Amino acid sequence: MTLPRRIRKSWFCGSNRPGAVAILLLGAILLVCLSDGPATRADSVPDWLTTANHVDLGHLGDGKAAVIVGDWTDFAVDASGRFVQTERRVIRIFNRRSAEPYLTAVGYENNEMKVQSIQTWTIAPSGHVFQSAKKDLITAAEYPGFELFSDDRVKAVLAPGAEDGSLVGYEIVTQGRSLISGRRFGMENLIPVRQGELHVSVPSGSLR
Repeated sequence: MTLPRRIRKSWFCGSNRPGAVAILLLGAILLVCLSDGPATRADSVPDWLTTANHVDLGHLGDGKAAVIVGDWTDFAVDASGRFVQTERRVIRIFNRRSAEPYLTAVGYENNEMKVQSIQTWTIAPSGHVFQSAKKDLITAAEYPGFELFSDDRVKAVLAPGAEDGSLVGYEIVTQGRSLISGRRFGMENLIPVRQGELHVSVPSGSLR
């Protein structure tokens, strides 16, 4: 399977990446705490998030802070190495305080690839839907202390209006060009994962 070299998985901030991600998470939390206005109401919700909201989890996640209802990545690369990656994740929040690390969507970019968009939605138990806005986006250097990686940047958005029982979803689109190599798709997490899928589209003859 042929995939671009420096693709880093964009993810809700519950994985084991330290440094800039932790700083971004703190910044996102402070941004929400200091905000004068309420979370932005959404006019519409993507079909994949609406469908996930009706999923019966049964006893999956009992005693846990949250459950990943679905984690889907669509990755397409052409013969020149130009790629488009779309990542979607949906999380059911059981304990808002304990689930804090999973409420921030994070994307990575550098001179070879760029995060085209990051969007988050929150469906509250009441049915109200909140959507992140441009003002919620935080950008920082991924390795601020290393000049060699000065082009590496992290973008993050904290899902607005999350509470116990909320469904949180995000979508990150990354585009770029890179040498062909490989990447990993994680099927497990510190919280239960109900469904994880990776869909790959590569040029004809790449899978020899």
